[in-house]
Amino acid sequence: MNNNPNQPREYDAVLGGEVPQPVNGVVLGGLEGVRSRLQSSVVEVQMAALSEALNYGEVGLDLMIDALKHSSLYVQRNAAKILKATGEEKANKALLQHDYNLLFTKLEDWENQEINYQTNTVEQVSNAYIVTIPYSGNTKRTIDSLFELILKKPHTGHIEALQCKYGRHTSGELVINALVNANEELKNLKAVYVGDMHDYEYKTSDAQLSNMSPLLKAYPKLEVLQVRGFGYHSDCGLAFEPLRHEHLKSLILETGYMLCNKIIDQICQLDLPELEYLELWLGNDENYSQRLYYQDENEEDFRSNIAYSSLSNLIPIISGKAFPKLKYLGLRSASYSDAIAKTIVESPLLEKLLVLDISMGTLTEQGAEALFNCPKINQLHTLNVSMNFLSTTMIEKLSNLKCRVVAEPQADSAEYRYYTLSE
Repeated sequence: MNNNPNQPREYDAVLGGEVPQPVNGVVLGGLEGVRSRLQSSVVEVQMAALSEALNYGEVGLDLMIDALKHSSLYVQRNAAKILKATGEEKANKALLQHDYNLLFTKLEDWENQEINYQTNTVEQVSNAYIVTIPYSGNTKRTIDSLFELILKKPHTGHIEALQCKYGRHTSGELVINALVNANEELKNLKAVYVGDMHDYEYKTSDAQLSNMSPLLKAYPKLEVLQVRGFGYHSDCGLAFEPLRHEHLKSLILETGYMLCNKIIDQICQLDLPELEYLELWLGNDENYSQRLYYQDENEEDFRSNIAYSSLSNLIPIISGKAFPKLKYLGLRSASYSDAIAKTIVESPLLEKLLVLDISMGTLTEQGAEALFNCPKINQLHTLNVSMNFLSTTMIEKLSNLKCRVVAEPQADSAEYRYYTLSE
């Protein structure tokens, strides 16, 4: 067996003559060849080099890990995708260390091609598209024409990711119906985004949503579902029916001002055996918001004494019972971050979780102290408490934890503390 990674193997190209290979033949393959091709300006050559690297065992794996720092974002993204597919512990640790988001299956894994809705044209063939739906007098006809453009493509069956973006005046139900009706053509769809065309970091979305279960039923290979829009009330349109989906790995709900309790309950009733990444933008506590409106108690006393209804609805998730394979839990932009922190420190989920993200909320010294005093927190890879209301002293204290802590930036201190998306 040839154990020298810089010597040609059966899958390497060699210059210097016909078989048998000459002693002085120039090796185009080998690790040096892979390294050289990774620096090529030709995308196809770079991708071929990435594919070959793993043929060289541990050394090739190290080369793939180095490619996470490549100057080309495209090479970085594909290196992460290949590393993730290996399932190797060393690969997973490298992904976590570089950027924990890379470990999880997300829309960013695909290079998306924008469809020009004004000219109904696509510049190049892709396996991932962004469809922006403008408001018109006949929105259904607009949606149908855009989907017709996609479905007429000869490579439709190879499309893996689709982002459907629209504004507040477009019916989310029309978009979901169009996706469901296209399921036979889009048979390999793995990732879907549905919702607001705008990505305002600090603005609540008013985009209308719909029942997502028909979409999950129509696409059994789906691995990523990301939703951004209106989730304030139980009759907002956003809904989930109880079902089992064998392949969904990532569920992201960016609902801004409030994710109502009814929807939280419906999420908990989903049977998602492969779910690894769950990100919920929680907003206000529904019961707290209603009671505060009708009472005259001191707000701080009320906050400390209330039995948070939304928190109790989240217990199946926080306890780890709802989704046993969860590795990332994001309970973001919450008005009750302290209560979340004080509850999750009692959860066995921390023994399996890699990333706990309670950023963009109202976490104070009290909640942070509960996290600091919990030994299980040290078993995390990353604790994200950025964009809350923590003092410099508390941030320094949290830095003594054994896990990686993301604490910057923090929101400016204020007399009345709001979660990020309400400001």
